[in-house]
Amino acid sequence: MNEATTLITLTGIDRPGITAALFDLLADDEKTRVLDIEQVVIRGQLTLGALISAPDDPLELKRKLSELATAKEVRISLSEGDIELPTRSEKSHLFVTVLSAELRPAALARIAGNLADAGANIERIVRIAAYPITAIEFEVSGAPIDLLQRTL
Repeated sequence: MNEATTLITLTGIDRPGITAALFDLLADDEKTRVLDIEQVVIRGQLTLGALISAPDDPLELKRKLSELATAKEVRISLSEGDIELPTRSEKSHLFVTVLSAELRPAALARIAGNLADAGANIERIVRIAAYPITAIEFEVSGAPIDLLQRTL
């Protein structure tokens, strides 16, 4: 199923209330649906992405987002387009957890390369532990588990 969507990307210094303010603003349009969302804070810098159904009034949304960006001292960009939304059964997700006493870029490059070689797409990467062992979790899709196990 194809659907017109808008991707909102918000970046800036993280402070309480930014995420709430964005979704409060989006709640004004009762037809808006959140199709995907991801947020991460690294060293105090917030990156928030929200994929929403296309708004009824894109110009009004842009105006409100501009006001929000000014009020919260963040940057907001929009990207409009059509996407084909997968059904739940079409997209199986697997989790690959990497544990290391010292995480090096070369190791991450090799893991990411092995995932790509197996046909896996990295959907999300998140650190889930930092001490005494660093743990990184990759959420991947598109590759059979047996192939991933052999590749990794």
